[in-house]
Formats: sequence, C-alpha cells, structure tokens
Amino acid sequence: METEEYFENGLVIGLMVLGMVVLQLCATYIPPPFGSYIGMALYLILSVGGIFFVNVAAQLSAAPHPYMEIIVRPENKKLHAFIDKDLSFGKQLGNGWCESHFKTVLPVKYKDYGKVKEIVILHKGKFSDHVYFRPGTAVWRGIFVNHPAVEVLEVTQAQTATTAIDHGAPIPIFQLLMGSKDRMLTSAITSVGANPGKLEAELKTLRERLSELEMENAKLRRDAIEHQQRALALEEITTQKTAETAGLLEAKVGIKEHAYETFLGLLNAFGRFDKAVEALGGRRWRLTFTKWVALTIIAVVFIVYLWANPQAAAAIQLWLMNPWNFMLVVIALVAILAIILYMGKKKKGG
Repeated sequence: METEEYFENGLVIGLMVLGMVVLQLCATYIPPPFGSYIGMALYLILSVGGIFFVNVAAQLSAAPHPYMEIIVRPENKKLHAFIDKDLSFGKQLGNGWCESHFKTVLPVKYKDYGKVKEIVILHKGKFSDHVYFRPGTAVWRGIFVNHPAVEVLEVTQAQTATTAIDHGAPIPIFQLLMGSKDRMLTSAITSVGANPGKLEAELKTLRERLSELEMENAKLRRDAIEHQQRALALEEITTQKTAETAGLLEAKVGIKEHAYETFLGLLNAFGRFDKAVEALGGRRWRLTFTKWVALTIIAVVFIVYLWANPQAAAAIQLWLMNPWNFMLVVIALVAILAIILYMGKKKKGG
C-alpha cells in the first residue's frame, strides 16, 4: 500500500490525539465541573466532526473528476490519478495502437520521475473498449472517498519510458495490459470454457432469439410494403378526384357563359324577348302573352346566374334579411305586376 494511503489513518489518529490534549487542558485549567464538559464537547467536535468534515470536503472535491487506480506491473505499484482532461483524444500510432495522454488534477508520484501531472497510456483500439467507469472507492489526497466514476487499470512501463514535453518535464509512458472490460471478457471466456453445456444453451437461446427477430423483421417489411401500396392508391384517388373537381368547376363556368351568350344573342337578334321566344318555337307552344314568357326567361337566367355564383346568392339573401329591403322588393314586384296587367288590358281594349 502506498504511503499516501496511510494518510487517512494518520489523520484520524491525529485528530483523536488532538481532542484528548484539548480535553486534558480544559479539565486542568477550567474549574470543575465545566472543564470536563467543555473538554468532552471539544473532543467530540475535533475527533468526530473533524473527520466527517474532511471526508465530505474530499468527496466533493474529487467527484467532478474521473478516477483511475493504475497498477503498474510487475512492481504492483499503485498510482491514484484523477483525470482533468484528455490531451490526445485517442491519437492513432499505427498497427492498431493508440495513445491516450491524460492530464491529472493532482500530481502523481512515480519512481524517479517525482510528482508528474501527465500520464501517457498506449493501448490497442479505442480506450473506451477497455475501461468501464462505475461507482467505487477513490483515494483523494490520501483520504478514501466514495466516487461515482472509478476504473482500475493494469499497466506495464513501455520500452520507450519517457517523453520530453511541456518544458522538458519527463512523462511516464505505460502500456495497457487490462481494464475492466478486458477482465469481464476474460471471465466470460473462462466461464464458458469451464462449462461447455452452458455455452451450448446460450447459443441455442441466441439462435431462437435471432429467429424471432428475423420473423419480426419480415413482418415489418410486409407491413411497410402494404402501407406503401395504400399510400400510392390514395395518391391516385386524390389525383382523380382533383381532376373531377376541376372538370365540374369548368362545366359550371361553361353553363354560366352559355347562358350569357344565349341571352345576349337573343337581344341582338330580335331586340325583344317575345320575338326571341317566337323564333325558338313560341308560336308552336301558342304563347299569346309574350311578357310572361319574357319574365320566365329572365327568371331562369337569374336563377342560373345565382347557381353559378353562390356568393352573389348569399349576398342577396343577406340583403333581403333586412325587413325594409324585403318590403321594398315586395312593393317593386307588385308595381311591376300591376303595370304588366294594366298594359295587357289596355292592349286588349285597343
């Protein structure tokens, strides 16, 4: 165990000794019975409260930084490294080797290098493929604390022992032997080798699961094809309905234009509605009172116009909802009817 790992035990013993000294001084120089009470209170504060306070402070200081306990083989020397930042970001060296260059929060003491603040670890593939940080115990300035991100690495010193960077300061270079994920893989291989029947059972389970996933995948593919066909059919229906709607709109406009053209043609050709009706076959129908026929044609044309222009019909309906407007229309119709009757009687009398 490293010397710094004895620090916590020394701290506890030191605080207890200090508390006992304070207790003795209070009992000696403060009149009884207050001296013993005050001394005991100070003893508890120094021994219990001091240890608790130091531990909490160390835990809060260490929590933001990932912790790696690096065991150097074959010396079995432990290095306690709290990572500040990665200076290499998985630099590739060739032949599958990569370099992870870490800057530590606290100086790490190692052999003749003294206290260093940078460590280089060489490894195969990504560094994350070897390590698995998880909650555990870390050593912060010699104090054991609970930490949320702990990893234990086994390394050996590389043949290229040092490199000179950062104003010529020596930096130790290690080669990664094993991380947590490597240990789990080794354990799994060992377990399988010791129990071939278990391996066969696991392979059977995996094959069954693979078969289920393939069936689910095939079903999802069929559903996707069906949904695609439905979408294409709906798209064709939408295109057809759009064309039909456009045709209806064009037909509606054609009816309106045809009515206008017919009306204007009759006026231009005959000048009078009764003549126009007579030309269309009015005599064959034996319509003697041509004013009514003219009014009928006007009414039909007006109805066709309203059918072709729903907005105009709505506007007229809104206008007629006013009582005064409605009375005005009724009076106008009565007056027109009276004039027509009067003109008809006068023509018969003449």
